[in-house]
Amino acid sequence: MFMDPSQFGKQFMDPTQFGKQFYEQMEKTFIEKMNELIHNPSFLANISKGVEAGLEGKKKNDELMKNYLEKMNMPTREDSAKILQYLQKIESKLLDLEEKIEDLSDEIGDIKQSIKTAAGEEKIW
Repeated sequence: MFMDPSQFGKQFMDPTQFGKQFYEQMEKTFIEKMNELIHNPSFLANISKGVEAGLEGKKKNDELMKNYLEKMNMPTREDSAKILQYLQKIESKLLDLEEKIEDLSDEIGDIKQSIKTAAGEEKIW
């Protein structure tokens, strides 16, 4: 793989080839070590404990933030979510009303046209 020290000065390895071989060897070693770790039960147990600790820390942080915001009389994440849901319901109702108003407007236009047509026919007869 690497240049034999006895050959030093006689022949130099291409730097690109050297980099490629170095990278391949590092990748091979990394994959071997990671496979060993992935199949090691104690490593997996420690990783699991770390993830659990992180999730527990996040949960405690969320609770502290919620308490802080409530004491400061500011909305919490849950309050913001409820407000957003309420606003979405209002928006949906407004869109429905807008559609109904447009339909009614079209119907009124049709009725006016029918009245004009009927009035125009009576004048001819």
